[in-house]
Amino acid sequence: MIVSYKLLSKFVDLEGITPDELCDKLTFAGFEVEGKKRLAYADKLCVGHVISCLPHPDSDHLHVLKVDCGQEGVLDIVCGAPNVCKDAYVIVALVGCNLKAIDVTIKKGVIRGCESNGMCCSLVELGVDKSVLSEEETKGIHLLPNTSKPGDRNVLELLGLDDTIIDINVLANRPDCLSIIGLAKEIGTVLNRKVVDLPVFDLEENDVFKVSSVTKNCDAFHFVKVSNLKNIVIPQSIVSYLNAHGMKSISPLVDIGNFSMLLTGQPLHMYDLSKVDGELVARDDFEGKVLALDDNEYDVKKGDVVIADKSKVCCLGG
Repeated sequence: MIVSYKLLSKFVDLEGITPDELCDKLTFAGFEVEGKKRLAYADKLCVGHVISCLPHPDSDHLHVLKVDCGQEGVLDIVCGAPNVCKDAYVIVALVGCNLKAIDVTIKKGVIRGCESNGMCCSLVELGVDKSVLSEEETKGIHLLPNTSKPGDRNVLELLGLDDTIIDINVLANRPDCLSIIGLAKEIGTVLNRKVVDLPVFDLEENDVFKVSSVTKNCDAFHFVKVSNLKNIVIPQSIVSYLNAHGMKSISPLVDIGNFSMLLTGQPLHMYDLSKVDGELVARDDFEGKVLALDDNEYDVKKGDVVIADKSKVCCLGG
C-alpha cells in the first residue's frame, strides 16, 4: 500500500515529524515499511512566462524562446516541445538544476547556433510516472495556469509534488489500515496526535434503481443516484493526490469516486445509468477480458467479483 505523507498530514497532526521519523514509528508499531521516495526530484526550478516563441532557424521542430522568469530575468531557451507557444506559462529548470529523474544537470549551451540558458520541463522530467499522465503530457512540456507568477520558485508545491510516498506492507490482520483515514487513526494512536475524521452524510434510500449481489464475496452492494451535476471542477490538489497514489485523473465524477475510495478504503464506482442495461448485480461467475477505465485490459477468472448488467461487465469488484 502506498500512501502520501502530505495527504496523511491532512488527517493526523504530523507537525515536527519527518517522513523518515514516521517510517521509523510505523516500523516499531509493527508495520513493514518497504520503502519511500520523493514524488518529484528537482531543484532550481521557477515559473516562466513565454513572451516570444520563434521557429529555430536551423531546425524544423525546435523553437527559440524568450522566457520571463521574474527575478531571474528574461532567458533565451531553445525548446523542442510540440505544445510550447507564446504566452504559455511553463516550468523552467534554471542553469545548475539537477533533474535526477533523467540524470541531467542543466548547463548553459548553444543548440544549433542559438544560446540556451535553461530548459522547459515536462512532469516526466521531474520524476512523475508516465502511467498517471495523459498522452499529451508525456509528449510535451507541462503548461501551468495563466494565473502563475513568473519567477515563483515554489514549483513543486504549486504542482502538489512536494510530497513523499511511503510504501507500507499492511498485514492481513490489519485491514483497518488499508485506507488513508484508517492509517491516520493508527498513526494518531502511535504518536498520541490529534486525528481529523471524515464528515458523515445522511443519504435517503430510494427504489429508483435496483442493485443486488449473488456472491458470498460481496456482502453488501448499495447504490445512490446523483443527478443535475454540471460544471464540476476537481481541485488540482485532489488530482495530485490521485497521481501520487498511481491513479490517473479521468473525469470529475470518476476522480471523486477514486479519491473517496482512497480515503475510506471502501470500494466505490461511478456508473452512467444511460449506459446500464437493466439491474446491476455483483457476481463471481464471469470469465473473460474486461477493459477498465484506466484503459488497461484485465483477465477475469471465475471467483473474481464483477459488477455486471444484463449484457456486460460494468466494473471490477473491490
